[in-house]
Amino acid sequence: MPNSEYLYLDSETSRFRRGVKEIKGNPNFLIKSFGEGFKSELGALESTIKKTKGMYSELESVYNIRLAPYEFVIGTRENWPKNNGYGADIFIQRIEGKNLQEINEVPNEAVQEAKDLIANLLNYFKNKYKNKQEIFADIYTPDQFVYGVRPNETEKHIYLVDLPFRTASDYKDPKKYDFLYELQYFLDFCESLEGKNKNISLTDSKQEISQLIADLEK
Repeated sequence: MPNSEYLYLDSETSRFRRGVKEIKGNPNFLIKSFGEGFKSELGALESTIKKTKGMYSELESVYNIRLAPYEFVIGTRENWPKNNGYGADIFIQRIEGKNLQEINEVPNEAVQEAKDLIANLLNYFKNKYKNKQEIFADIYTPDQFVYGVRPNETEKHIYLVDLPFRTASDYKDPKKYDFLYELQYFLDFCESLEGKNKNISLTDSKQEISQLIADLEK
């Protein structure tokens, strides 16, 4: 990955797009538009990226959720409907493997890591929600995680590859979709994993998630 904190591209070479996409001619990286990054001022964009990188670091260091290596790329945003400001993409290192939605069976050697992932995601949500802190609202679906290997490595792990940027922080109205929808997705994620290996039992986690949903719906 590049060592610079940010890369800067002009509008002719930067490509802003929705979702995670492949990069033509470069099989080692994927690209995702940083949807929170459309700013008229460069400083505002850099500040948003800095905050997001801090939240990424927290996922890894505090909650032990592996992220695919990434780099933010800043570019000018000419002919944008509302302003001629700046935008950003996230370049994400490709993990060779399959996402947890596509995989037919979670291998036995990954069972404990899958269980730990669910437990860590649940702790992340509970801690953030309890303390009314800003929380990523888009990390609870199996297609965002890939079980595989990084380039030039042999050990397989589960990585978050569809890096999130949308956050939830409206604790004045917790019944909004930012919380309820994500918890329902999370519950579906648990049930999907259980169906992919008989040794994966997530009963306790599902009960906790269901109780959180019930509490929000009161």
